[in-house]
Amino acid sequence: QQQQQQQQSVFPVAQRPPMVNSFPMHPQPISYFNAGIPMRPQRVCRVTVLKARLAKNYGVMKMDPYVRFTVGPNVAQTQICEKGGKEPRWNSIVDVPYPEAYSNMEVEIFDCRTLGDKKIAWTDINLAEEDLQNPTEKWFHLNGSHGDKEGVILLILRLRTISVPVGGTGFHPLLPPQFMSPPMPQFQPPMYNAPPPQRRPPQHNPKHIQQLKEMFPDMDDEIIKSVLTSSHNDVNQALSTLLELQS
Repeated sequence: QQQQQQQQSVFPVAQRPPMVNSFPMHPQPISYFNAGIPMRPQRVCRVTVLKARLAKNYGVMKMDPYVRFTVGPNVAQTQICEKGGKEPRWNSIVDVPYPEAYSNMEVEIFDCRTLGDKKIAWTDINLAEEDLQNPTEKWFHLNGSHGDKEGVILLILRLRTISVPVGGTGFHPLLPPQFMSPPMPQFQPPMYNAPPPQRRPPQHNPKHIQQLKEMFPDMDDEIIKSVLTSSHNDVNQALSTLLELQS
C-alpha cells in the first residue's frame, strides 16, 4: 500500500486531470441572466483557502504549493503560491459542485514541478459532519510521508446554491495551475522578440484599507488586500465580497 501511494504521489504534466470549477478570489458565478439562457440551481461547497503550515520543504528550492479539492467527479484548485515553502498563503476562493450523493471532499496539496507535480500532503473532510451553514475558520490536519503529522491547512467551508445554465456546470474551465502573479496585459510581441513589459501590482489606497479594517476588525489584513486586488480597488465590490465571507 505504501508503494502504491508513492507511485500515485507524482503526477506527470501530461497526465494532470482537467481542472474545472475554480474561482480564485472571484466568488461570483458567471452571470447568464442577460443572455436569456435557462438556469437551474447548483449546490456548491465554497472553500476559502487561507494558508497551510507544512512539516517539511521537499526539495532544495522552496516549494510552489497549490491545493486541489475533489468531491465525487468534481475537481477545483487554487493558484500556485510561488516559493510558498512550508508556509504557503493562498487567500483564494474556489467553488466545488457538491451533489447530495457525495459527502467526502478530498484535499490534496501539490508542489508544482517542471517534470511532474508531487503530492506532498492530503486529507479527507466529511462535509456531512461540518457546519456549512455557520462557517468559521478551521485547521485541518494533513497526512503525508510523516504519517498524520504532515502539517495543517486553514479553510473556511460554506454551503451555497448558485445558478448555472441548464445542461452545463456554469464554471470557468481551467488550464493547469497558474502562479499567483498579476495578470499580464495582452499585446503583440515585436519581430525582434523584445522582453514583454511587466505589469505592476495594483497599489492599494491606505484609506480604503483602513476603512475596510474598521468595518471588519477581525479580518486578516492579507485577506482584505487580496479582496481589494480582485475587486480592482473597487471599495464597494470589496465590501460586498467581505460581507459574503462573513455571512
